[in-house]
Amino acid sequence: MEEKYKKFKEYNWAESSEWKSYYNNIFPTPPSSKILRYKKKFYRNKIDPDFDIDYKSPTEEDNSYSNTNSSSTSNNQKSNENTNNNNAFQNMFSKEQTFETYKAAQSLANPINSNLLICIETFLLIAFIISLPSSHKSSLLALLGFLVRTIRCVGIPKFDMIYFRALIMNDSCHTLLYSLQTLLDKFNYYIIIPVLISTIIALSDNGRNINLFKKYTDFANNKREELIEVRSNIEVTIGFVSIFGVFLKINSIITPILYWQVMKFRYTLNPYIKKSFSHLNHVSNQFKNSEKCPKLLSLIIDKIQMAIIYMAKMGNPQPGQD
Repeated sequence: MEEKYKKFKEYNWAESSEWKSYYNNIFPTPPSSKILRYKKKFYRNKIDPDFDIDYKSPTEEDNSYSNTNSSSTSNNQKSNENTNNNNAFQNMFSKEQTFETYKAAQSLANPINSNLLICIETFLLIAFIISLPSSHKSSLLALLGFLVRTIRCVGIPKFDMIYFRALIMNDSCHTLLYSLQTLLDKFNYYIIIPVLISTIIALSDNGRNINLFKKYTDFANNKREELIEVRSNIEVTIGFVSIFGVFLKINSIITPILYWQVMKFRYTLNPYIKKSFSHLNHVSNQFKNSEKCPKLLSLIIDKIQMAIIYMAKMGNPQPGQD
């Protein structure tokens, strides 16, 4: 293993575009003390599958020992105690969410293959789009449509953790929360945008099951991933718009309060939202460190990043966990 570790140390990190892309998508940005751990993960995943990320060279162990003090030991003990006290439900939210585990959790569902439910869902969602310009209460149609879709995609409700895990990882269940918020607060009409994009995705998905609409929905299905990423970026943007909207009086104080509760839930479970926050963090760092950024704006960005990182820690593993 010492030979593998030597190759790991000799790897050209400065010229590796894959490593740079991997590092830029880590959110929140890890402290310098954690970078070696992330490098080991990257090296195992991308370069050498047999590389042992827990292996430490004698030099590394000596450095680790010399940097250890009583304060860090105490903190580690407290951290371990907190981890041991978490029950299975809490641990489910503390693990690092990846696209692989996100899709794996969706496989726990037992979908209902019913043409009747598909037609009811399609009718409600089309009615939602048609009635959208007339009243914000059209969100009720979206709420009902995605309720039917959630039941159809996840299965008949059951009182067990497997069903609950599949439910909270289902995208349609999250759209229900957005639809509900647009009904509770009439000022947040712009929050309907993610619901609208989700509706387009749902209708294109249903179109594959109805031959009459199949050829019209193939394009949207081919762009499904891009639509989801655009929707995630819009969701993150709306979160900040809702805060400024309070001062501009385009929405009430209730709007950002409710919205960010949903976003915390979404960040914990949805890798697309994490990716959007990671991209935002990367872009804001570039602007903040540029000469064109005024000092006052740099301070504001720092405060915003601190708030985002606080939320990010809710969905990240505890230090030392993989």
